[in-house]
Amino acid sequence: MNELPPFFENKNFFFKIVFLLFFVVLGTLLFSLGGVALSKLIWHDAYDALSVAQQANYVRFNQAISMLGVWLVPALLFSYGHYRNVWRYNRADVLPSATLLKWTVLLAFLLLPAVYVLAYLNQSVHLPDFMTGVEEWMRAKEDKAEDILKVLTENSTISSLLLNLLVMGVMPAVCEEFFFQGTLQPLLMRSMRNKHLAIWLTAFIFSAIHLQFLGFVPRFLLGAYLGYLFVWSGSLWLPIVAHMLHNVCSLLLQFAADRQGVDTEDPSTFVDQLPTIIPIVVVASVVAGYGIYKLWKNRIQESELTD
Repeated sequence: MNELPPFFENKNFFFKIVFLLFFVVLGTLLFSLGGVALSKLIWHDAYDALSVAQQANYVRFNQAISMLGVWLVPALLFSYGHYRNVWRYNRADVLPSATLLKWTVLLAFLLLPAVYVLAYLNQSVHLPDFMTGVEEWMRAKEDKAEDILKVLTENSTISSLLLNLLVMGVMPAVCEEFFFQGTLQPLLMRSMRNKHLAIWLTAFIFSAIHLQFLGFVPRFLLGAYLGYLFVWSGSLWLPIVAHMLHNVCSLLLQFAADRQGVDTEDPSTFVDQLPTIIPIVVVASVVAGYGIYKLWKNRIQESELTD
């Protein structure tokens, strides 16, 4: 008996994007319900009745479950629908070259100063008066995200740091990259026939979907950088490594600042450090520019990505 062809064989872009969204909705519903049910079994009490440490673990657990259902599982299902292989469409079955990996690891540290400056400038931007309501809504979303972050980082112990590195560092890098750079971006590339447009559109969606608009610009540029890493390497693992290192470095810096009693949310903290920050940003950005050039110089051939 002949094996049935892959589900997405000879299907158009509209058919595929509808099913990808269906996988996202289905994964969100099933994993959200599963997360709530498991949370009840583990903690028994309502969230408000838990201790601070228990609340942090509750949030970590549900965030982890949510990331699996919203991003990773839909991406794997989509790849299986294409090739009957969960690793092929997203090119998770390809390892990047050692040269590209070396420069990507180095760039994870070199780009941090510029990212922090961009984040500060982004937060300093105010919308016109007639968009005051929109800005208030954006800042409310940002405050909500900050409240969640405070719950997770309030207890500055090594054990809480390790859990945060897993749930806020490693898991988002893996789950989000499988969906955005490994699934959505290739789907757009094959439809638009323009890799640059697909990369920047994916980056825009990647940044907007977080609903943290005061950090939109650095996240948007980071998303584009991750998209180019995927194209230049032909492997999903390079953007995963870059994304993970960015998250981990940010968490470690925040942990160190908290231990030293530095208020990173106070704008004056940033302004006071400008004489030190500016030379670091300039030097790191110049070296980072050279590193990105080396990545481009050692990129794979275009035909290798579309095979």
